[in-house]
Amino acid sequence: MQASKQIGHDVLGALKGIINLYKPQVQHANFVVLRSPDVPSILVETAFISNRHDERLLRSVRYRGKIARAILVGVRRYFETTPPQGTWFAKQWARKHGIKLAVTSAPAEPAAQQADAGVQDLHRVNSGETLSGIAQRYGVSIDAIKSANNMDSNMLRAGSMLAIPTG
Repeated sequence: MQASKQIGHDVLGALKGIINLYKPQVQHANFVVLRSPDVPSILVETAFISNRHDERLLRSVRYRGKIARAILVGVRRYFETTPPQGTWFAKQWARKHGIKLAVTSAPAEPAAQQADAGVQDLHRVNSGETLSGIAQRYGVSIDAIKSANNMDSNMLRAGSMLAIPTG
């Protein structure tokens, strides 16, 4: 649910200024398509076809393209700030932060296994979380997390990503 809310927020932010937002915050609904327990899920409503103005806009190829590009920007922003483990986005995030992390879809080559050996997971810091709480959750020391992320203090910023080292 938290991941769905975050990706919804990112997509909504990208749509601001592109379309007239009737409700400028992420909404919740109990639709089957939104209840997937294993992947973030969102439903993007871009217009009301019962509204003549919205209907006219939706007939425009250019307008539909603007909407599609904005949704892509929001989805990309989510994956760049919250990269799922084992994905291209995770590899790019790790490279940007100087962390060696292999992305493998097939059995890893020995060199890739070695590069991935020191990291068990990536963790996105939520508001109110502490370094000690995250360390306890993953069963690693605070110093190990600080070392893996080149941190010199215990300060965390909500939304930042941490590489979680193996125990």
